[in-house]
Amino acid sequence: MENIAVGIAKLIEQTLEIRGACPECNAALYGWKTKNKDGSDRCAPTCMACGYYALQLKVDADTNKRYVLSLRKKNHDLFKYRSVITDHALFDKSLDNYQTKEEETAVAMTHAVDFIKDVLSGNPTHMILSGKSGVGKSHLCMAVCWAILEDSKYTKKVLFINYRELLERRKASFNDQMENKNQIALLQDIKTVDFVVIDDLGAELGGNGIKDSTSFNNDVLYSILEARQNKALMVNTNLTSEEIKNAYGERILSRILKNARQHSMQFLRTTDKRIKGV
Repeated sequence: MENIAVGIAKLIEQTLEIRGACPECNAALYGWKTKNKDGSDRCAPTCMACGYYALQLKVDADTNKRYVLSLRKKNHDLFKYRSVITDHALFDKSLDNYQTKEEETAVAMTHAVDFIKDVLSGNPTHMILSGKSGVGKSHLCMAVCWAILEDSKYTKKVLFINYRELLERRKASFNDQMENKNQIALLQDIKTVDFVVIDDLGAELGGNGIKDSTSFNNDVLYSILEARQNKALMVNTNLTSEEIKNAYGERILSRILKNARQHSMQFLRTTDKRIKGV
């Protein structure tokens, strides 16, 4: 090691010369002894100590950039490929293309923006959207998902779950060992990620009346809501609070409404966007 150090020292002595002191750390500034053909310096004098530090900063910055890009891809892919969506065109919905021409949709937008700020602040807040089909509830839920992902620079883990489809997949997985493991893992993700949308709650009850929720349905729903009662959650449903209580019971209603005092929104007069073609 000593011979190497001596060799490097001789090489520096032969090729470089001291050109003063570094204004940052007071170490020696080195410049090339040989000059360009026109007599100008080959480069500005350089501090080896600060140069090493600058190189280390660049390495650290590059490492951090790769980490950020990796995290962005991981959480983007989690959202796109682990969410339970029946219509993938829903992924195109955002706050930018959410229609606010009617009074209720404008109010809903205001609630959504405030809710997003709460979620990004780390508050265990809930938002409930209720009302008839076709008024843009799913659109707004998807828009909130994208806003939370983008505004957090993809540091938040987000899932959008169509509840009826989730139940169907869970039931179908019982006869498939690998799929059963996958669905169990998905349920664990739903319980633990930073933000979850439960979309179209109540659609799984069908047209047979709001009191027909099965024990299987209630067990799955309660396990999710129990885990998320102090985590950020958004629920979209066609049911009123009274109908939710009748269908699923008081315990489930209380878990949904917990932390939702500021962000509940019921659509009563908004027109059906699907009929209007907007």
